[in-house]
Amino acid sequence: MEPEISVVVPTYNVEKYISQTLQSVKDQTINPSRYEVIIFDDGSTDNTNSIVQTTVKGVRNIKHYKRIENKGSAITRNDAIDQAQGKLISLLDADDLLEPQAIESTLKFMNKNPGVKYSYSKHRRVYEKSGFIEDRPCQEYSFEDLFHYNFVGPIKCFTRELHEEIGGFDPELLDGEDWNHALQAALILKDGQFKQNPEFLYNYKIRANSITTSKGSERKKIIEKFLTERLAEKGIFGEVYRSHKTDEGYNYYDWRIKNEGAK
Repeated sequence: MEPEISVVVPTYNVEKYISQTLQSVKDQTINPSRYEVIIFDDGSTDNTNSIVQTTVKGVRNIKHYKRIENKGSAITRNDAIDQAQGKLISLLDADDLLEPQAIESTLKFMNKNPGVKYSYSKHRRVYEKSGFIEDRPCQEYSFEDLFHYNFVGPIKCFTRELHEEIGGFDPELLDGEDWNHALQAALILKDGQFKQNPEFLYNYKIRANSITTSKGSERKKIIEKFLTERLAEKGIFGEVYRSHKTDEGYNYYDWRIKNEGAK
């Protein structure tokens, strides 16, 4: 029997975290036959792969792939999804943790809402240095707001069909590929097909040297590209005139319409 959902875990030099992350996967309340885990290593040079092999030994629903050359998280996610069998795809970063009911809740939500093609949950931020835990309720889906900042938090879940339709994660992006992926989906999906799961299902770890704490220049390029290309296809022509951090710590981009409907 094929799994209903595939959880994709790209890894790269995460020997300090991967064992705990995979334990959170193994501790799921749902029957293991209903989901699979695809671990795809992106050329780790530390002990990540040996730890993974030890941790998943004898676990039938976890598959481990690896390559020598480092190609980046976007390509690795795409490659992992290519190996997945589930009609639904979910994402887990290799240093984060799932709540025990995360996969079960996600499946129930998607099955209860068969029209939904892309969902995301509430999550908690865990600050590694201080141990402080902060609830991140996110917000309900808004097409307009998504083109200002990435409020789409984990645990993300989307259909394989949608992923293929938007062409997967952009391999040219070094950061923000998850926002770009959500934006591509937003342009395709109809009302009610992109929705928030109201449960807290994910613990998102904040490390001092993580991408989350880095500058948002790559993200600015993403929204500028949408304004000049993809949104223009819908007759919306805009320009970014200001960016700032919200009180919640998001990179927020203010942009304005110019020459709407012009060619």
